Amino acid sequence: AACVVFNADIKQPVKSLEKLKAPLLAIYAGEDAAAVSAVAAFEAALKQGRRAHTIKVFPGVQRGFHDPAFGKVYNPAAAKEAWSMVLQHLEMNLKGT
Repeated sequence: AACVVFNADIKQPVKSLEKLKAPLLAIYAGEDAAAVSAVAAFEAALKQGRRAHTIKVFPGVQRGFHDPAFGKVYNPAAAKEAWSMVLQHLEMNLKGT
């Protein structure tokens, strides 16, 4: 199993993490102030719950940076790196399942 989220809203991380069993890859846009401000608490909750995780905040990009449909927000270099991380995470965690 594996879990990947892009710019997920972080409201009550402890409660929402109780059922998470899969390793998590969470990717955030550095210019998404609301999400980035909650990342530290989110990571602390993941660590407290002993959940396998990787959190990556891409500095200088806006929410939607990974999607060409977002026009000027799209950042090809960051999108390529994020997609590479997603593929690596899925390959590592779904191999043999």
